[in-house]
Amino acid sequence: MVSSIQFVARQVSLIVDGSCVANPGPASYGGLLWDFDGNWIQGFIGDVGVADILKSKLVVIHEGLKLARKMNLEDILFISDSFHTATLIKNGVQGCHRYVTLIRNIIDFAKEDWGPRRVRGQKKL
Repeated sequence: MVSSIQFVARQVSLIVDGSCVANPGPASYGGLLWDFDGNWIQGFIGDVGVADILKSKLVVIHEGLKLARKMNLEDILFISDSFHTATLIKNGVQGCHRYVTLIRNIIDFAKEDWGPRRVRGQKKL
């Protein structure tokens, strides 16, 4: 399936992906930040330890948002290949979900006052 994303001026895209060897298994993540003109800003990678794929995909979004904020970047659009992850962040979760703290941290972090900046999520299928 193909989806289109409409970019806006001064927008920064945060493209993320997480992976694991088995589910659960050794897990890692990576992402990149690039601007509206297609210029690479920053790349990042990390190790999650032994985890499942969902945790890896949530950790990369959290780490990417932290990096974007640290760099004072504006208007963040995160792009993930995980419909499930984007839905969890968009809709929130109940207290019994195994990653409730991480998901709520992402939601709260995205809602914080970044000055004129905002964070939007996009599901890429």
